[in-house]
Amino acid sequence: MPIIENPENTWLKFIHDLKTSLVTTSAGINSVKKYLPTLIEAYKASKPNLRISQEIPERHLAILTKLLENSEKEINNLNLLADVTVAHLKNKPISNS
Repeated sequence: MPIIENPENTWLKFIHDLKTSLVTTSAGINSVKKYLPTLIEAYKASKPNLRISQEIPERHLAILTKLLENSEKEINNLNLLADVTVAHLKNKPISNS
């Protein structure tokens, strides 16, 4: 197994990339959360007139909202874990062994 020249910098870059992805995902979730209630309301109001091949069950509409909340919590947990890891790396270097 090759030895990494500077494992701390490698981990810090990895965590930076992870947090960047989490910010992007969080922004997407926030956008969907903002408009999902309006979309669900419009869907329900126009459902009698819609010509769609498959209706969305009521419980699935409720699950969509809950799914976004759960995803947001998981993103917050991952951000916290990344922050704790960065703090640990800055205080206690990782050895190459």
